Amino acid sequence: MKLLALKYCILIGAILTSAGLVAGPLGPEKIVTTTAEGEQVSADLIYQFGSDAFYKEVSKPGNEYMQSSLEGYSRDLVVSDTQNRVFQNQWDLGITAFKSGYHGCTEAFFQLAMVPEMRSNAEKTAVCTKFRIAHENLLKSQDYFTSAKSSTAPTVSTGFTIGLVLPKIDQIARSGQNAEISCMKAILADRDNDSRAFQNELEATGQAVHEMKRVYAELKVLSNDFD
Repeated sequence: MKLLALKYCILIGAILTSAGLVAGPLGPEKIVTTTAEGEQVSADLIYQFGSDAFYKEVSKPGNEYMQSSLEGYSRDLVVSDTQNRVFQNQWDLGITAFKSGYHGCTEAFFQLAMVPEMRSNAEKTAVCTKFRIAHENLLKSQDYFTSAKSSTAPTVSTGFTIGLVLPKIDQIARSGQNAEISCMKAILADRDNDSRAFQNELEATGQAVHEMKRVYAELKVLSNDFD
C-alpha cells in the first residue's frame, strides 16, 4: 500500500507540476495543511485527489482521444475491493452468457445444413430460433462486460483486459446477428424450393460463423476464461 501511495504521489506531483492543477476541496493545500497539523493522510485521500486531478486534466479540449479511451470506466484510478468483487461478478456472468451465445450459433449452423432433410416447418424454424436466442445471449454478454468495465479502471490489469475484450465481443455479436439473418433467408429459400438460394445463404451463415471463430481465438489469448 505504501509503495502504491508513493507512486501516486509521484504521479500527482508530475501532473501538478506540468499542468498547474487545483482540484477544489481536495487540492494540494488541503493535504499540506492536514500534514502540518500532525494528522495522518490516508491513501484513499491521495488516490481520490489523483483521480480528480487526472480527470480534470483529461477533460480539457485537445484531449478528446484520451476522453474516448477512458469512456465507460470508473473514475477511480485505484479500484476498491468492492469494485473488484462487482467486476468479477459481472465478468463471470458475461463469460457464461458469451459461451452460451457462441456455442449456440456454431451448433445451429450445423443444424441449418440439415434443413432440406427436415420434414416439418416447425423443425426448420426452430433452427433460426436457436440463432436468435444465441444472438440475444451475445448481447447480454456485452451488457455484463460493459458493467464490469464501469467497475474497474484503465490503470489496472482488469481494466486493460476488458478494454481489449469488449470490441471483440461486439464483433462476434454482429456476426451472430448476420448468421441469424442468413438463416432466416435460407429457410425462406427452402420453402420456395430454391436450392441455389438456400446454398448461398448457408454459405453466408458459414462465413459469419467462421468470423466468430476467428475472433473467438483472439479472445482466448486475452483471457483463459474464454477457453
